[in-house]
Amino acid sequence: MADSGRPANAGSKTKIFISYSRKDSTFVDQLEEALKARNLLPLIDRSDIYVFEDWWKRLQSLIVQADTVVFVLSPDYVSSSVCKKEIEFAASRNKRFAPIEYRPTDSKFIPSQLERLNFEFCVDSGQFEQNMDRLAAALRTDIEWIRNHTEFGAQAHRWVDEGRPRGLLLRSPVLEEAEHWIMSRPKTAPMPTAETQAFIAEGRRATMRQRDIVTMAMAAGLLLALGLAGLAVRQGMTADMAKVAAQAEASRATLALDTTRQIANALVLELGSDPRLRSLPRALPQAIFDRAIQGYNQVIKLDPVNAVVYNDRGNAFFERANFKSDAVDYDNAFADYSYAISLNPNYAIAYSNRCWVGVIVGKDLKKALSDCDAALRIDSKNVRAFDNRGFTFLKTGQPGEAIDNFNAALEIDPKFPTALYGRGLAKLRIGDHEGGEADMSRATAIKSDVAEDLARYDIM
Repeated sequence: MADSGRPANAGSKTKIFISYSRKDSTFVDQLEEALKARNLLPLIDRSDIYVFEDWWKRLQSLIVQADTVVFVLSPDYVSSSVCKKEIEFAASRNKRFAPIEYRPTDSKFIPSQLERLNFEFCVDSGQFEQNMDRLAAALRTDIEWIRNHTEFGAQAHRWVDEGRPRGLLLRSPVLEEAEHWIMSRPKTAPMPTAETQAFIAEGRRATMRQRDIVTMAMAAGLLLALGLAGLAVRQGMTADMAKVAAQAEASRATLALDTTRQIANALVLELGSDPRLRSLPRALPQAIFDRAIQGYNQVIKLDPVNAVVYNDRGNAFFERANFKSDAVDYDNAFADYSYAISLNPNYAIAYSNRCWVGVIVGKDLKKALSDCDAALRIDSKNVRAFDNRGFTFLKTGQPGEAIDNFNAALEIDPKFPTALYGRGLAKLRIGDHEGGEADMSRATAIKSDVAEDLARYDIM
């Protein structure tokens, strides 16, 4: 399996680099043991042999590995040029800082990177254990976010050091996790470095470029498959002339049309989920949706009782309707979902899809609710049916019932963005502004254009 760049230390101990003056070594020994006793991992350089060529690289490596840097402040510390160098390097990597004052230190000598921070005071040796408990609790605050800061930062630094090769860029699903990580930064956490932000942004650009290539290749493949399918259907009409030849042609037709359907599905899903769709020249996505629908038409000619194909063509009409804002295509989608249900009355996905069209069009919300109910009777774990039913209740002015359905969807998939955003909207309507804003913020962190999507459907 290819490595997608996932951070590897999710379950490891929190790493703490201790920056200190060698004249404070006795206290630092106590500090190191106290951190270990609290299941933290101190990273500390104890070498006094500064003439070694690799000394500074070793210190840099320890700081890069650390989730947080603890600075042991004392008059000797703030007068040390080496300690100032450690502060500057840690600041350049946007590390989280945790200064503690071991011996009283004149504030005017404390480096600017530290003076604005709250200190943990360790002057009173009688309060040492209590101070260490507070320090350990602070070091664990937002630790999962901080660990990702460490890991993504290290990967970004390696990418820059090695000349920014594409092979080191993040790929799905880790790329989406990194984007979510940046957007969910706690207020007290350090900013990702500029190189980390550039690293993640370039990963997204590379993914989009690859996506464009794949989409165009699929469009070209669909044209070829349509040609083959059309030829196969025409040749299949001569089946009465030669039974064996007809069977062979039917086999070829089935293969060609199955290929057509697969490519059309991929095009509809790929283009329909692309947030840049509306920024493209209108003729391009219009032509791709048209070709996808042509592909489904060819499949239906050969297999007119296949419920799945009608559902798939309904999806294509639905996405084209979204793009063109065309009510006729919503009606076409509704008709295809209905025909799919008539062919297979236990087709939960088609019920759920028809429910969603009903929610968007808003003509018969009672019927939409009935469709979502039917989908859930058939498949009680259909997350989209719960989500669609939640929005149905939201449109009918029943926010409490909407929240219940969004909760059910989120029990199945805790990161389902529309369910999170929908629950946020419902909470706002019952006066829970804090909870509503939190849900909507989480949804936007997972899918940045979720609000725009829902606004297009007149859900907001």
